Amino acid sequence: MKKSFSVLMQDQPDTLVRLTGLLYRRGYLVENISAESSYEGKKVLIKMVIKNCKATNQLLQQIYKLCNVVAVEVLDLDPDSPDMLLLPTEDYCASPIQ
Repeated sequence: MKKSFSVLMQDQPDTLVRLTGLLYRRGYLVENISAESSYEGKKVLIKMVIKNCKATNQLLQQIYKLCNVVAVEVLDLDPDSPDMLLLPTEDYCASPIQ
């Protein structure tokens, strides 16, 4: 079952390595992942689709245990929109996108 996650993390050199390492060690299959700097400057927004995510709450708890996580959100995955991850969400923007 596919699940989509949005993770806001502190922007540090090992941010993406920590997250992808967690997913690799736990055996999750990443179908799509994108990262972008947030408007706050010191944070990075990572959006990803996990292909074999059966235990959503367990994965959320594991992601929260990473040291530089600010927020994690499970997004509704619309099967008609495969490029949904490329759109920024206003939840994590300091100012609205013009």
